[in-house]
Amino acid sequence: MADLGVVIVDDDLDFATMCARTLEAEGYRAKAVNTANRALQTLANHNWHALIADIRMPGMSGLELLLQAKRLRPELTVILMTGYGTLETAISALRSGACDLLTKPFDVEELLQTVQRHLGSLAKPQVRRNSRIVGQSQAMRRVLERIEIAASTTSNVLILGASGTGKELVARSIHEQSARTDAPFVAVNCAALPADLIESELFGHKKGAFSGAMRDAVGLFRAADGGSLFLDEVFEMPSSVQAKFLRALEDFRIRPVGAVEEFQVDVRIIAATNRDVAEMQKARDFRHDLFYRLSVLRFEMPLLRDRLEDLPLLVSFLIEALNQRFGRKVSGLSSEALGALYAQDWPGNVRELRNALESAFAVSRNAELLELEHFSLAPAGLRVKTPPPPQGDASASEFPPLDETLGSVEREWIVRAIEACGGNKSKAAELLQISRKRIYRKLEEYGIPLHPRDST
Repeated sequence: MADLGVVIVDDDLDFATMCARTLEAEGYRAKAVNTANRALQTLANHNWHALIADIRMPGMSGLELLLQAKRLRPELTVILMTGYGTLETAISALRSGACDLLTKPFDVEELLQTVQRHLGSLAKPQVRRNSRIVGQSQAMRRVLERIEIAASTTSNVLILGASGTGKELVARSIHEQSARTDAPFVAVNCAALPADLIESELFGHKKGAFSGAMRDAVGLFRAADGGSLFLDEVFEMPSSVQAKFLRALEDFRIRPVGAVEEFQVDVRIIAATNRDVAEMQKARDFRHDLFYRLSVLRFEMPLLRDRLEDLPLLVSFLIEALNQRFGRKVSGLSSEALGALYAQDWPGNVRELRNALESAFAVSRNAELLELEHFSLAPAGLRVKTPPPPQGDASASEFPPLDETLGSVEREWIVRAIEACGGNKSKAAELLQISRKRIYRKLEEYGIPLHPRDST
């Protein structure tokens, strides 16, 4: 089946992102941007099938964008959005080449039905094979932009970042968004391979090449031929193998251990490390020419503590996965438990967060809500950390109560979800993976008025 791609552009990036996530949940490949120029850049760099654009945007309008996008991709399906739905607007949009017009606010079902109606003839959307990359923070938006750039090329990529930040997830996403998506993605941790066997693991070997070589082995390079080879902790590769590895990158030819003949390979290398690159180069335990050959494209994964605004999304995503794994119906966390998560340093990053939530699942048994006490057996334990007292002339007003701070974040996410669902509270609850009862309790708690279209 085709991997159908949709670009959504709205000057309200949060709204565009919410639409993109809705489409991703149905198996589409979706990208949210907030300007017409970024939409055109995105359309030029990848295989996209549809554009959903707001008509009224600063700078280039949606109608102008439609005309330029059609020049770039005549076959493109274009759906326009407007908060001012008049007959004149609809006629103007359709005359300009749009296939449909969505009037804001619209429901999730209306968005999906519209997209499916116009893309259904191409292929039925399929669930994407990669795990979702979760995050709306500025740091993660930069990562997603760089993934898109990397996916549009065949250059080698070096991903830097601490353990647990999602380096392999990013590598898989680069592969799956690239032209190599139907070819193999092979992953290996170089630090886990014995130093005396890593050469044969990478390049293969002939039977009898060394003690224990009972049969021919193709090796990871040939196993990944046509696709991508992900080498985690690449700088743990012993110096004895680095020269041969460099030659494989430069000549695209490999020779198995004990073999005379060489084999041509077409492999895109995506490497990763949690080491400090500057310190590694000073230590001179890795060839500089190989380092530069690997890092044609290079970017760094942010630490979890540097993207805490993504915490509610991450928690929701991980709870959903754990619910499916354990057959549970956990709706979320108490404000005290969420506050404890915000207060952690997270040296193990997202992996540590996932482990902490899994521990809470085990302790909570059949509880619908995870409480702070349920994290008692988590590896590091969780606790709400008391902020230090103000120093010097600082006033207490600079340090609002934690519950108020967390409440404002929670209120904002609920309001955004309701807006994205056109005022439909039930659909907003589904989007946030909480119960209808809980969202109405939160509406009352935060004084959020009911939309006139939705009293259910």
